[in-house]
Amino acid sequence: MAGLPQPGGGFIYEKYAPVDDHFSKFFTNGVSYQNGLSVNVGGADSYAFMSINRLENNFVVEGDQLKQNNFLFKAGKKFGKLRVDGQFNFLGRVVDKTDSGLYDDLLQMPSTNDIRKYRNSGISGYLTAYSTNPYWTIEHARFNSTKEYLSGLLSLEYEFNKNISLSYTGNLSLNKVEQNNHNDGSTGIIKYSNTGVPFLDANTLNAFGSPDVTAYFYNRTYNDRKYYGDLMLNLNYDLTSDINLKLNLGNNIQDSQSTARTFGGSGLYVPGWYNYNNVSNPALYADTSVKEDGGYMDNYTVNNRVIAGYANLDLAYKDYLFVNGTFRYEKSSVLTYNQADGTPTNKAYPYYSAGLSFVPTKAFNLGGNVLNYLKIAPSYTRVGNTSGIATYALNATGTIPTGYPANIPSYILNTAFTNPDIRPEYVNTADLNVIAGFFKDRLTIDASIYQSTTEDLISNIVPSSASGLTAYRDNIGKSQMKGYEVNVGLVPIKTQDFTWNLNGFYSSSKTKLVELNSGADRVALLTYTTPSIGIAGVVGEDFYSIVGTSYRRDPNGNVIVNASGVPLQNSGTSILGSVNPDYTIGINTAFKYKGLTLSAVAEYRKGGKFVSFTKRLLAFTGGLEETADQDRSGGYIVPNSVQFINGNYVANTTPAYSPDYGGVTTFWTGSAFRNVGENLVVDATFFKVREIALSYDLPKSVLSSTFLNNISVSLYARNPIAIYAKSNRNFGDPESSTSSGNGGGIADTNQYPTTRTFGFKINANF
Repeated sequence: MAGLPQPGGGFIYEKYAPVDDHFSKFFTNGVSYQNGLSVNVGGADSYAFMSINRLENNFVVEGDQLKQNNFLFKAGKKFGKLRVDGQFNFLGRVVDKTDSGLYDDLLQMPSTNDIRKYRNSGISGYLTAYSTNPYWTIEHARFNSTKEYLSGLLSLEYEFNKNISLSYTGNLSLNKVEQNNHNDGSTGIIKYSNTGVPFLDANTLNAFGSPDVTAYFYNRTYNDRKYYGDLMLNLNYDLTSDINLKLNLGNNIQDSQSTARTFGGSGLYVPGWYNYNNVSNPALYADTSVKEDGGYMDNYTVNNRVIAGYANLDLAYKDYLFVNGTFRYEKSSVLTYNQADGTPTNKAYPYYSAGLSFVPTKAFNLGGNVLNYLKIAPSYTRVGNTSGIATYALNATGTIPTGYPANIPSYILNTAFTNPDIRPEYVNTADLNVIAGFFKDRLTIDASIYQSTTEDLISNIVPSSASGLTAYRDNIGKSQMKGYEVNVGLVPIKTQDFTWNLNGFYSSSKTKLVELNSGADRVALLTYTTPSIGIAGVVGEDFYSIVGTSYRRDPNGNVIVNASGVPLQNSGTSILGSVNPDYTIGINTAFKYKGLTLSAVAEYRKGGKFVSFTKRLLAFTGGLEETADQDRSGGYIVPNSVQFINGNYVANTTPAYSPDYGGVTTFWTGSAFRNVGENLVVDATFFKVREIALSYDLPKSVLSSTFLNNISVSLYARNPIAIYAKSNRNFGDPESSTSSGNGGGIADTNQYPTTRTFGFKINANF
């Protein structure tokens, strides 16, 4: 029997019987409402467009919601030789949500219990000491944010004559985000002695020994200002009757400023009052360390600027041969480094590209009933970027040491270090693209093959703890990606009233780490200590590779155990797979009969791996299928395991740790399974139907006597079908990850399951 604690210490007893889809019963059906109005007037010389949109979205967790308003206005007019275009966009968004970490707590609910019965049991009424009642979290841990985004764009072009013009495009955006995050906390509950006398247990929240939850309140304000401007001289000349030249010479300026201000801390004198004056333990204003209660003291002002000169040349011979070349010379402020004598230094870097496009069907008049179009386009690009380098990262900065006593300000050098000699990351790409049309484009093929080499690859390195550094960012080496993609379009049926369009693609790419500047064969990029697993770059292997602890195995692949039946582990870490898929196949199709259209988009991705921390948690709670494979009363014998006895491998018959239920528990909850990296690696193969849609356009004859020009009604389903690999028992969506970059390939327990979306849409023009 499983009991549900009630106020006053009583229990409601339930049978040990599985509850179907017990995790999903916690979530609700989120509903989105979106409506808008747009007005478009004018013509080629002058126009105006206005759009107003409203979005309300209730998420799949009860009480989580988003409200957003968007206003867009565009207008343009030509005054003689001067053309003026402008755009104004405002977006206001309010988000109210709870802590996504409640999914971790939800996963620890036994499958024999209906989670909905715990709605009103409070923090003291949950079944385990290792998690918090998610219903309590919904009510008492909130993350609220408001966003105001304002953007303005101005475009000017003056034509001196038909060949020469001067243009300017400037965009200024202002973004403000304010967050108010709080947790009410809870300390101790009322318990009852054997004689029924109530008393306060100040150390635990319930009978299972759950620790206190610390209250906190943080207010954060982020402000961003970004400017992007292009000033360009445009030349357009017909050198001969067959040769046309276009040349653009320009200057580009990108300037941004970001500020963050945070105040708050842990502990609230008066529950429910979210104000800095109510915080009992204020956090240091300049403390940028991560708080145990989830708060960050983000306080900074950063400015960065990019200035560049560039040129673009286009040559066209008749209508079948085109040549393009670009050159950009750029200087970024993030590369400014103050030398030992205080003198700043900053080096500019060149980027360039060249491409050729040839249409032989037009050049040699080859167009016929079979091959009607052929285009061949090779190109080479060398593009650099400094996006992986943080502002001011090249210069030593101070930080408050974690745990410095009594809130006394003190500074040490930042232990997250960036090499001051770091260079931009260069991506050199050579590709060949071929486009062909057959049977008057009833069959089209678009194929490309490419090789991309990344030099001076920028990435974080996990340094040795003996160095005193927590992170080190540098140019770590060189990687190379090779791949190809084929897109095929087919129109199997086309009549006056009915058309069937079918499109599919196949793509495959592999990225290898070619070399490391340090001369080593491996570099750690993201590391977890418990379990020992992470992402690394391994020379000669796919980039990025999953590495972690693994079991020792005999020549036949059987797990080797010791005399106590416990699996032996290899020293160090092993390569456990690549986060990159082997290939991807996609298909989209549309059937159109008069005004009725049925369309669908699907994708199959084969191979690749990801790390599931959900699987690790379910091993701890006994929620994995593997935990029920054997009669646990006699202990757990590792399947297909062997022992090394007298120089030979023999089948193992010894239960791990001990021949009883306690040995089983130790195996799954201890270091023998859930802390071994290879057990957490899951096949990332999946098949997804991305969207199915049905739309209908009312005939114009029906609308001829109304003020409507056209009206369209559509139904759609997004992500209606998702099928994962056999080893992925819905542990996580292979496309989800803790973060971008090095976090790709890691799926944590604070990420909600993938949702399906069903909806309808009405569009009307008048």
